[in-house]
Amino acid sequence: MIKKAFRRLAHEYHPDKNPGNEFSAAQFRELKEAYHILGSQERKAQYDQERWLSGKFKKNSALSITPDYLLKEVQKLNSHLSKVDVYRMNRQLLHEYLLLLLQDNYIGILQLKADRDLIITLIEEIIRASAHLPFYYSGEILRKLQLLLPTHDPGQVIILTALKKKKNADHLQRAFPWIVALVAVLTCIAMYFFAKRN
Repeated sequence: MIKKAFRRLAHEYHPDKNPGNEFSAAQFRELKEAYHILGSQERKAQYDQERWLSGKFKKNSALSITPDYLLKEVQKLNSHLSKVDVYRMNRQLLHEYLLLLLQDNYIGILQLKADRDLIITLIEEIIRASAHLPFYYSGEILRKLQLLLPTHDPGQVIILTALKKKKNADHLQRAFPWIVALVAVLTCIAMYFFAKRN
């Protein structure tokens, strides 16, 4: 059905049939992109996920923001993330959405209007969402979370622990190819000496 509709519309808007018509050319490009996305379950799922997150950007701009609203948004985000394939998701879009929730004026609202328990819960939820991000994205988010609590607040330990875990995981990930290469070299050397003895 999709293929049939695409062929009919592509025939109607094809640039060869409509020379010099910019509207037809633009329609044809959009048709090709839509057909490309709908032709694969993986691309369609990724498109749906990106639309879901980008819809969140537009929705947030029209609302009056409260601490409860911000907490509910992060909880909805975590609920959504639990249902998607996190290995194929758009990490940059997730990073941008979390930064949107932690923009300076929202941090100010949280500092003025939220009680400590709500802030701690929000911090834990954002840490949970940012667990799907590499350190170069999550590090920025975790550092922004530190602004939500006074410097000597015990809740800072939650953030610092998450930051340390992410940093260690990043170091391990960067070292992993070298570890694999070292193991391969040592295996080759061991095999060489074993073969030489026999």
